[in-house]
Amino acid sequence: MLLPSENTLFKIAALGFGLICGIAIIAFMEQINIYLHPVPELSDMQSEDFETFYTNNHIYLIGSLISHAAGSFFAGAIPLYFKPDVRPIHTVFIALILIVLSSFNLYSVNYPAWYWVANLILYVPLVLTGATFAKKINSNQ
Repeated sequence: MLLPSENTLFKIAALGFGLICGIAIIAFMEQINIYLHPVPELSDMQSEDFETFYTNNHIYLIGSLISHAAGSFFAGAIPLYFKPDVRPIHTVFIALILIVLSSFNLYSVNYPAWYWVANLILYVPLVLTGATFAKKINSNQ
């Protein structure tokens, strides 16, 4: 049985660390967003007041998009910062995992259509932008 080389394992570990850091950044910034724009305290998550909050509170949704954008940027930048020989295209796997995780959130609440589109589109470009940014930082050192 052939095992992957040590270099390959470090690349996978760097990608996993980037994914964990990206999710942590998203979660932290989402908590700040919820603190700044409190969600109404309701026992039933399907009530009209709860759905009205998400359809009418665009500032909250933009804050959520900013948190997802920052998390995906750093999720792409961290692997290449720690392991410079990771190719930027490998960070697309991180974006795909973030898209799958985000789709669970999108299906759980009745978000507006513009939020769905923006949320699903932003991951791949920002992960690749973060990877390219980290690659340029490493080439300057």
